[in-house]
Amino acid sequence: MAESLRRSLEQIRLNEDLHKAKTLLSEESERFDKANLEISQLYELIRERDKAPEERRPNIELKAVQFPNVIYDRDAGVWHDRLEDRATDYKACVLIFQNNTYSDGKGVDAIDLRAQITWVYDNDSPGPFFSPAAWLDEEYGQINKFPVGWTKKLLIGIRGSEYWDGYDNRRMDASEGRQTHGEMVPFDGTMTVKLIDHTGQSLYEAKWKWEENINTHWPHLRGPFPVDAKIG
Repeated sequence: MAESLRRSLEQIRLNEDLHKAKTLLSEESERFDKANLEISQLYELIRERDKAPEERRPNIELKAVQFPNVIYDRDAGVWHDRLEDRATDYKACVLIFQNNTYSDGKGVDAIDLRAQITWVYDNDSPGPFFSPAAWLDEEYGQINKFPVGWTKKLLIGIRGSEYWDGYDNRRMDASEGRQTHGEMVPFDGTMTVKLIDHTGQSLYEAKWKWEENINTHWPHLRGPFPVDAKIG
C-alpha cells in the first residue's frame, strides 16, 4: 500500500514537471517566433530605407483640342494666339497640354520639351513629318522649361484659304535665325503626336484620326487612341 502511494506521488510530480516543461517550451517558442518577426520587420525597414527613390517624370496630360484665332510674326517665325476675332486672322488647330501634379500635390518641371507629329495618309502612305513641331507663342522648337501647373499649345495645323498646313520650328536658341517650315497635312489620315523631354524619353504619345469635310474643309478630329490602334 505504501509502495503504491509512493509511486502515485512520483507519477504526479513527473506529470507536473512535464507540464512545466511543456509550458516553458511553448513560451520559448513564442519568444522565438516574436524575435523572428521583429527581425523580418527590421530587414524590411532597412530595405525600404536603402531603396533608391523612384524617379518621377513630368506628368504631361492632354487637356483639350482647340481652334483659336492666330496671327503670324514673320520676323520671329512664331504663331501667336489672338483673343479677338478678326476676319484677317488665321484659324489654328492646337492640342492643349498641361504639366500636372501627382496625388501628393508635387510635380516635376519638363525640361527641353519638344514634339514630333507624324502623318500617314488614309491609304497608309507616309505623310508629312514635323520635328520639332511648332508650339503656339513659342520662339523655339523646344520649350526650355515647362513648369508644373502650366499649359502649352501644340500647333497641329493652320488653315489657309482652304487646306490645312502643319509647321515645324527648327530654331533651338537665340543664335539661330527663323527656321519654320510648313507643309499641307492629309485631307484624310492619321497623326501620331509624341512629346519628348531632355532625357529622350516619351512623356506623351497618342494617335489621332483627321478627316476634313469635303465641302468646308473643316476637320473632324477623333482621339486620342493608343499608337498601335487600328482606326477605321
